[in-house]
Amino acid sequence: MELKVTVPPKLCGIGMLMLVLGLPSHVSARTILRVSVSQSGLSAEPDDANLTRACKRFKPTAKQVQAFFSKAYPVRRSYAVHERYSGCYATGTVVFSESGEARWSLSSGGAATIEWDTAEIVDVFYPRYGWHDPNACTYGSASAGDC
Repeated sequence: MELKVTVPPKLCGIGMLMLVLGLPSHVSARTILRVSVSQSGLSAEPDDANLTRACKRFKPTAKQVQAFFSKAYPVRRSYAVHERYSGCYATGTVVFSESGEARWSLSSGGAATIEWDTAEIVDVFYPRYGWHDPNACTYGSASAGDC
């Protein structure tokens, strides 16, 4: 018996990762039971007064974070750290119905790291977030319509 798998070219890297991990190539919105925002408006570079001042305006609400996590998809760490790097971030916890509670760190650029107590970590991204991003238009793939 032969198994034939077709992965769209645009999704080859992520599609193949999902295939290897046994994840379906199309996923429905996950059920999020609870989101809490512990801290927001944080700066990764506290010695940079301008960045610290700008980051204070990054205040995602629990509702915005919940909407983000319900639509975010896995990305490579390099994408989250380099392509969508933002020195502004928030932290908190999320409880997923199927995988339990996890801690998260969310950058204003729409990339987040989720970490469970089991030391499992995933980086996710969603471009159409609803919060104020102090670094909008500074990302490599930003277009005039995104600003």
